[in-house]
Amino acid sequence: MEFDTQVKLAVYRHFAATAAQPSAAAIAERLGVDAPAVLESFGQLRAQRLLVVEDDGESIRMAPPFSGVPTQHVVEADGLRYFANCAWDALGVAAALQKPAVVHSRCEGSGELLHLRVGRDGPEASNWLFHCLVPAAQWWADIVFTCANMLFFRSEEQVRLWCAERGFPVRPMVRLDQLWGMATTWYGTRLQENSRRPKPDEIRSIFAGLGLDDDFWDPLSDFFGS
Repeated sequence: MEFDTQVKLAVYRHFAATAAQPSAAAIAERLGVDAPAVLESFGQLRAQRLLVVEDDGESIRMAPPFSGVPTQHVVEADGLRYFANCAWDALGVAAALQKPAVVHSRCEGSGELLHLRVGRDGPEASNWLFHCLVPAAQWWADIVFTCANMLFFRSEEQVRLWCAERGFPVRPMVRLDQLWGMATTWYGTRLQENSRRPKPDEIRSIFAGLGLDDDFWDPLSDFFGS
């Protein structure tokens, strides 16, 4: 197994087992290597869009779908409370763990609390919506901002009010069954050795298969500018 893959799995499995951010030293000890080698691997995994590391080059901000910092998206499973980076990743934590879970979050417009049960086959029936402000082609230009604006909403009206108050464009709205399809595709094998991010052509096909075929979801689209 390649070293970067070993580091990736050690990081993700630590999050899964503890619901906490691992240190580079802990990963180094687990793998029997020195910390500088792990830190170098963190950089490689960031380039592959599998980790986001803080400016100190060591602290893990994101190991999607897990968050290394507190967020409004909390997932309870097997007695542990996980932080997720965004609404999408909240379902992604349940998909990665492959365990029944409860997602706790809120409607970003009204502040109404969300408590969503998620089984192995997906979330319970719900008319809540997911709204992503940033087009797919621009997600990794500032992934922290992108995730901060991947949110749950109670209704289409709440999405429109929230966007109007901030001068944001209203983007395509996503049902929670569609969001579950996104979560399982990205994260269903995240704790396994053969896990990988979908390639751009695959991403277009995945979204289209979920009924999301707008240019907004095309990771190679230049429709929205650079």
